Amino acid sequence: GSFSEPRFTLALDGDGITADTFGVGDLALDMTADLLGPLDQPFAGVRLEGSGQVVDLTQNGEPLRPESGVTLDLAAIVPMEGEARLERFSLAGQHVSVNGTASVTMPELAGTGRLEARVPSVEDLLAALGPAAPSDLAATGAVDLVADIGLAAELAQITVDLAVQGENLAGLPLDLDALVGGDPSITGRVMLRP
Repeated sequence: GSFSEPRFTLALDGDGITADTFGVGDLALDMTADLLGPLDQPFAGVRLEGSGQVVDLTQNGEPLRPESGVTLDLAAIVPMEGEARLERFSLAGQHVSVNGTASVTMPELAGTGRLEARVPSVEDLLAALGPAAPSDLAATGAVDLVADIGLAAELAQITVDLAVQGENLAGLPLDLDALVGGDPSITGRVMLRP
């Protein structure tokens, strides 16, 4: 950046971090923030971009379940007025990944967003949950979830259209896989009026 339009950079690098019962073996985070206007003008907003990685997450000295490490990638533009955009959001672990995008009009807070989550192996996720997983569940297969989110102005109403898609599912409780098949698709809508 320049003196009137600076770029702020945050770089975190640490290891052996502990807080209460939680621990982080290694942390690396790089973020940049660019102001959307000069310093001598009222704050117009910011553009953020960054990535990071956290590995060897623990709780009470044991690997955090189900993910003991995650990577993060994001890019967003947040103006005080106009269109705010979450251009890229990704949070990925070994067993679950989540991606998202959004567009919201500021300051009205009306807009849309999409969140996508994937579990490539239900069996591996259950194993990673360890004792927290239901002991009688031996499911296999993959699951994808998509949530399309709509925000009415001033958050007067939030609508979420959900779609869940199973892939080669087996071992579901109550023999549900025999009823719904190995590749079930479930859709639904949730409407919230705060």
